[in-house]
Amino acid sequence: MSQTAFPEAFLARMRSQLGDAFDAFWEAIQGSAHTSIRLNPGKPISEDPTWMPMLWHPEGRYLATRPPFVEDPRFHAGAYYVQEASSMMLHACVDWSRDMRILDLCAAPGGKSTLIAAAMSKDSVLVANEVISSRAKVLAENLTRWGRGEVVVTQNDPADFQDAEGMFDLIVVDAPCSGEGMFRKDPASRGEWSPQHVEVCSARQRRILANILPCLRPGGTLVYSTCTWAPEEDQEIVDWVLDEFRNELELDPVEVPNDWGPEPIEVGGVQGAGWLNYPHRVQGEGLFFARFRKQGVFDTDARTSSKARKKKKKQKSQSSQSSGESADPKVLKAFETQYLKPDHGLSMEALDKYLFARPALARDLKRLGLKVIKQGVLLGEIHRKEIAPSHELALSTFISTDVPAVELDLRQAQQYLQKQEIAIDAPVSKGWFLVRYEGINLGWMKVAGRRLNNYFPSNWRIRKRLEN
Repeated sequence: MSQTAFPEAFLARMRSQLGDAFDAFWEAIQGSAHTSIRLNPGKPISEDPTWMPMLWHPEGRYLATRPPFVEDPRFHAGAYYVQEASSMMLHACVDWSRDMRILDLCAAPGGKSTLIAAAMSKDSVLVANEVISSRAKVLAENLTRWGRGEVVVTQNDPADFQDAEGMFDLIVVDAPCSGEGMFRKDPASRGEWSPQHVEVCSARQRRILANILPCLRPGGTLVYSTCTWAPEEDQEIVDWVLDEFRNELELDPVEVPNDWGPEPIEVGGVQGAGWLNYPHRVQGEGLFFARFRKQGVFDTDARTSSKARKKKKKQKSQSSQSSGESADPKVLKAFETQYLKPDHGLSMEALDKYLFARPALARDLKRLGLKVIKQGVLLGEIHRKEIAPSHELALSTFISTDVPAVELDLRQAQQYLQKQEIAIDAPVSKGWFLVRYEGINLGWMKVAGRRLNNYFPSNWRIRKRLEN
């Protein structure tokens, strides 16, 4: 079988699964995938008049054609995220008005995490986790571009969260799956599919859920999703959860408007216990989602288990002061006044030679032995008489609007993102200033003597040759 051919076993099952609707499905899945983006409300931009709104997400947009995103400075600045349309239905699964501790367990590359970061309340905090190192780095980069400070990125297996019992109010498990729903968008994935792979994925999904569900506190919400139509990974997982955790979890069906298009799935006699997105019904790719509620009362004071509290208390007595550069309080205050919005509401903390704005939850996760690779926002590097601002600060949504800045045209912005020298008039005689494109911060430059130094991160630079 070629990598672009549809597996016969898959088609046979879909004929049985869809019945009379199979012909419409078959026609749709052989067509072209939709291109969609989600705008960042913290970094507003002028919209193209050809962009079309999305029914289920206020910032979701359909694009008529797929542009070369790598050439768009707004993409690099985190003004929007390129995300498959169906996956944005997570937005409808959660009451975002509540202050929550949120765990996005299988988070890379960051579509659902950036969606959560944009939707959650200002006093919520997101832990975005990915077990694979290379994917975790991409996740951290995408969340840095997005700009919210109340975010922690971890790199752990779900089993590593065993001591975080009752810590989270919302857990999102967009589980690794057989990927049938991406067959139209990613034809190469068809060659990786087999009935045996579906079974392997189903077993893995059970293990992931069994390991992480103790971390959901009473009254909390679990959202489970996949990008597959296989019952073994969808309806049967819902059945398994309700049986395995019958004394803890209950279905909390999501209400979905008829004009959105997902097909309701009946589980345990409950219509709409889960929802399936098919390409002939929805303007998007394949998706299954279901929502559960942990029995008990929503109590934000009861988030951490006695085991976690004991470990925290024990490790607190073992903690010590950070080593390295120490920032003069006057230098810290001057940095805060110069670079942060007056109402930033952040807790700044010096760790070794770096200054962070990090959620307190980051410390708790480290005390539990979890690997934290991004904690809030790195604000800058501490030197004796100054703090050098970081790229993360430049992309944050809480950086002061009074920081000196230069607006670049498209070609200049692309040259900056390629880490080339650019000829501009600096707004300062010495020191740091921002460069922007269409009002969105791209990063830092610095006047050093007669030179203008480009501080865009080398590992993020555009490597593709761009036409003038």
